[in-house]
Amino acid sequence: MIEEIRQAFGFLTRIPLGKGFRHQSGMSGAAVKWYGLVGLAIGVLLSSSTAIMVVWFSIPHTVAGALVLALWIAITGALHLDGLADCGDAVMGGFDKERMLAIMKDQQIGTGAVVAVVSVLLIKWTSLSWLFSQGVFIAPLFAAILSRIMLTLTIMEKPYIAEQGLGTGLGDALIRRNVLLDAFLFSLILLLVSLPGYVFSVIGCLLGAALVWFLVARKIGGYTGDVYGAQVEVAEAGTLVLLAACFSP
Repeated sequence: MIEEIRQAFGFLTRIPLGKGFRHQSGMSGAAVKWYGLVGLAIGVLLSSSTAIMVVWFSIPHTVAGALVLALWIAITGALHLDGLADCGDAVMGGFDKERMLAIMKDQQIGTGAVVAVVSVLLIKWTSLSWLFSQGVFIAPLFAAILSRIMLTLTIMEKPYIAEQGLGTGLGDALIRRNVLLDAFLFSLILLLVSLPGYVFSVIGCLLGAALVWFLVARKIGGYTGDVYGAQVEVAEAGTLVLLAACFSP
């Protein structure tokens, strides 16, 4: 179990795990069920950092939003942003499944990638800045947990269509009962933090995931590692937007 957790953190984050840690691709599937725990750790770190910046050091909310977003990217190593960029290019330049998949494999960055990444980061920054101005420092906690629970559910339920990739075999070791139990436990944590915040966050997360399905996954007939990454980013953005709506005066 401990090694599975370490593999989950090693894959989804750049958090140091000791000199002896080595990524084991064969354990990737078994580590998926711990993605919610990774989201919890990321959320706690980001929310705590926010409170320190704003309360202790009186950093302006807009600056705190930018710094927290930068920390968010650093923690994840821009892993999900890379997938978002590839999907952005595919949506802009692809008109059928084969073309979209070919564009995703291309290492070059196009206009679609820039537009997608800049748009999502701008939405996140403005949402975080406003939420921080209202004292809602726990916003990153909701976004980080729910987006990764949604990722786990997607891996379990939806087809993976790439022949080779980072997402190959991730859903093979998942047991539905355990995944749903984990989702319930993490949802309970967020419910205890804020019931209205949880309801709005779930709606935002679902809308973000649905948008990625509509624009990308539906057209290519399933999911790839890039689509997983795009879903995490857009689901996080959707969660933050709906949280802002929830806590709006």
